[in-house]
Amino acid sequence: MSRVRLACSAALCALLAGCTVQMDVGVELREDDAAALAFDVSIDVPEGMADSLAGEMDLDEMGFDQDDVRGELHDNAAEFGFDPDAVTVEVVNEDGRIGMRVGVDPLPRESLEGMLTQSTGGSPALFESFEATREGDEFSVEAQIAPLSDTLGDELADDPALEGIPFDPTDMFRIRFSLRLPGTVTEHNADEVLEDGTLVWEASADEATVISARSTTGSTSLLLYAIAALAALAVIAVVAVVLMARRRRGRGRDVPPSEGWAQPLEPAAVATAPLPQAPPPPPAAPAPPAPADRSGTDSPPPAPPPGARI
Repeated sequence: MSRVRLACSAALCALLAGCTVQMDVGVELREDDAAALAFDVSIDVPEGMADSLAGEMDLDEMGFDQDDVRGELHDNAAEFGFDPDAVTVEVVNEDGRIGMRVGVDPLPRESLEGMLTQSTGGSPALFESFEATREGDEFSVEAQIAPLSDTLGDELADDPALEGIPFDPTDMFRIRFSLRLPGTVTEHNADEVLEDGTLVWEASADEATVISARSTTGSTSLLLYAIAALAALAVIAVVAVVLMARRRRGRGRDVPPSEGWAQPLEPAAVATAPLPQAPPPPPAAPAPPAPADRSGTDSPPPAPPPGARI
């Protein structure tokens, strides 16, 4: 039985019970290149009515045949490279929901594309495309969920049990896709992020829902954290040095000069203060008078003293 057909069976149950159908598709990628796939289809019921409705409904007859679903997945085990024992199928009746839970854990990451985009039993696949890749420490998922009107519209229109209902049967559905990636999520376009890091998208009824998410693990993320921590420490150190310099400068300006010491000059005063001038040299001694020059004069020479021999 295809997943779409299982959803249509749930729609019939929901119509009879006056409830809505919840479809949850969950994918988890792991660092060891394994993956896990879960697919839940259930109807919500009013509080306190789950047990009574479960007793009134024959879930096997309504399409929730565990052996049928398990057998289909076992047939796909060899094609998609997983162990048949990795398949789990159970009917659930909890938290106000009744339905079926199907899981494959583990399976190769490369098998997800075929599992989610394969059209089985003539029913269209929920996903138009799905690609999960890994490059070193980088994980990425790029996918596209088909509009509900494309995947469920024809199936519901052809179901005679739903013929003549006065509303669009796709309005009874709510499809949600959840994704868990290893490491730290770096990019995503999810509608919601749960506390444990799970990314959640709500599928649209009228247009394709685009899924895009990336994560990183190992040394790459540790290096990013280390760089961020070093950058933060550098900023703190610079701020501390600036504050200490300002504080010291402020303290120097507030302390008055001690008595007996000259007050320091301001930088401008130091730059413009005149230099001390050297004392003027002492005046020079007057020169002695020069001897008179008597040559060329008409005055007679002085007379010799008495008794001098001429």
